[in-house]
Amino acid sequence: MSNLSLQQLRKMKKLLASYNNVF
Repeated sequence: MSNLSLQQLRKMKKLLASYNNVF
């Protein structure tokens, strides 16, 4: 469960970084 949450958080962080790059 914790591992899944961590993976999702990492994905979210990557997505956020991508959005930041666009802006």
